[in-house]
Amino acid sequence: MNHRWLSGRFLTFLEASIVEPGNKDRVILQLGQWKEKRSRFDDLIENAVDALSPAQLLDKAPLNKLPEPDKKWLRSLIHELYLKRTNIKTTMAKIKTLQKDIDRRVDRTIKGMNNPGKEVDFPGLYHAVKEFHNKISRLPKRIQVI
Repeated sequence: MNHRWLSGRFLTFLEASIVEPGNKDRVILQLGQWKEKRSRFDDLIENAVDALSPAQLLDKAPLNKLPEPDKKWLRSLIHELYLKRTNIKTTMAKIKTLQKDIDRRVDRTIKGMNNPGKEVDFPGLYHAVKEFHNKISRLPKRIQVI
């Protein structure tokens, strides 16, 4: 997943909003983009464990020529080793938790923007998005051979 929007646009917008919150409608529109693009992050989070598993290399040449019974037990063994050695499930659970935190913060910020006098926590939202971005950026870019 290309997350340039997150780093290039959304984080830049949040950083600028810390200094100068600006036009309420523009801010709410920008925050709404998180909700629009969120499903892409859902897909990344849901599919990362399997997408990065070396077990899928059994479907590529020359390993795809192995007999099916051998591929079946090998796939299970390789995937289990990958899970234990990489902690990918823990990493993805942390990313999912961060995503939920951002959802709450975006909702709170939109409500705050619609209620004059209510304080809006742009710095907190910015830091949550930054942490989410950093964790996603550290994910492997291709299948992990363990």
